Amino acid sequence: MRRSLRSILIFRLFADFFFLIIALFWAILIAEKAKHSLNKIDLQLLLASLMIWYIVSKFVHLYDDFRSRSFAYEMVSILKMILLHYVSFSFVVFYFFNNYSNDKIFVLLNSAFILVFIPIEKFTLRRLFRSARKHGSNIRNVIIVGAGEVGMNFWKTIRENEHFGYRLIGFIDDEKKPQLNGEWLGLTTELNDVLMHREGIDDIIIALPNAATKKIEEIVSVSEKNAKRVRIIPDYYRLGSGNFRVSNFGAFPLVTVRSLPLDDFENIIFKRILDLIFSSLLFVLLFSWLFPIIALLIKLSSKGPIFFK
Repeated sequence: MRRSLRSILIFRLFADFFFLIIALFWAILIAEKAKHSLNKIDLQLLLASLMIWYIVSKFVHLYDDFRSRSFAYEMVSILKMILLHYVSFSFVVFYFFNNYSNDKIFVLLNSAFILVFIPIEKFTLRRLFRSARKHGSNIRNVIIVGAGEVGMNFWKTIRENEHFGYRLIGFIDDEKKPQLNGEWLGLTTELNDVLMHREGIDDIIIALPNAATKKIEEIVSVSEKNAKRVRIIPDYYRLGSGNFRVSNFGAFPLVTVRSLPLDDFENIIFKRILDLIFSSLLFVLLFSWLFPIIALLIKLSSKGPIFFK
C-alpha cells in the first residue's frame, strides 16, 4: 500500500511536470514567433521552472493527501503554488536571463497557461482517483484505537463517505463493546501483536480522551516501531462547531477553538475584491445620477458652493 501511495505521489508530480512543460513550450512559441526550434536557454528555463515548482510545492504542501478535503480547499494550495511559482520564476528569468528576448511576455504567457492547465488537471485527477477508490483501488486501511464517542463518530464518517478511500480493519479498545459487530481486535496493550500479524494496515487513528496521555504515547511508540502512520483525533471538537485552527507558538502547538473569517489571507483578499466591486457598482449605478441631482438641489436652494472646505 505504501508503494502504491508513493507511486500516486510520483504520478501527481509528473502530471504537473507534463503540463508545466506544455505551458512553457507554448509560451516560447507564442513569444518567439520567429523561432522554430528550442535552444539551450529554453531547456535551462524549463529546468528552472520544474525545480522551482518542486521546491515551492514543499512549502505549500501541494502534494498532501486531499482525499478527505473539498476541491475548494485544494484549490487554495494550487493558487498559492501558482502565485509563488510566478514570482520565483519571474525573478530567475529577469535576473539570470536578462538577455532573453520578450521575457515579460514569455513569463506572463507561461503563468497564464499554468493557471489554466493545472487546476483542470488537478480536478480531473481528483475525479479519476475518486472513481478508482469506488472500485477498490487507492484505499487506506485504518485501525481505530478507542471505541468511545469520538472513535464511533469517525467510523460513521468513514462509512458515509466511501469516496474518501478509507477502510476500517477494526478497533483497538480496552473494553469489548457490542456495537463493534465483531470488529474488536484486542486491547491497547496488544496493539503490537495486532500490527505484526495483520498485513496491509496503513494508518493508526487514535481516538482516545486527551487525558490518556501516557496511553497515547505508548500507542504512538508501538505504531512508529511498526512503520505505521499515526493520526490523533482530539476530543475537544465537542466544545464548538468544529471550526478549529492549529498554529505554532514557538515549539508549542496552539489550537484556536474559534477563529475569525478574516484570519484567513484568502478571505481578506476576497473581502477586498468584493468591497471594490460593490463600491464601483454603487458609484456607477447610483451615485452617477444621484450626486448631480443633489448638487442641482443645493444650487437651487442656496447661493453657496456645492462643495465645502
